[in-house]
Amino acid sequence: MKIVFLTALGVGGATVIGGIIGFFIKNIPRKFSDLTLSFAAGIMLAAAVWGLIIPSSGDGTWNEALVTVSGIMFGALFVGCCEKFVPKLRFVVGDTREEGVADGAIMLLFAMAIHNLPEGIAAGVSLGS
Repeated sequence: MKIVFLTALGVGGATVIGGIIGFFIKNIPRKFSDLTLSFAAGIMLAAAVWGLIIPSSGDGTWNEALVTVSGIMFGALFVGCCEKFVPKLRFVVGDTREEGVADGAIMLLFAMAIHNLPEGIAAGVSLGS
């Protein structure tokens, strides 16, 4: 229970720190933005490899490798389809410029939903197994 609390505290703390940076510092230098985004991408890649891909390969048999590679391919296909179709979903939510909601906020909403779907599936599978 202690490790769950510390993990939640760390994740929540990192989100708060990122939010503070974005909220209070309006003109973030391009180099700092690139550095933080590449750092986050590296952490997410490491988490995907060590937390998802390596455990899914199991003992390294051909069947498990095939399942792992198939999952990666289907995931890439899903993200590719989302990248193609999500910008076209603006007609579903309507033109939000009149209401003061930026198109970027709608795209951020879709990006978070797309990100959380596989993360929730992975968490559910790991808890169930």
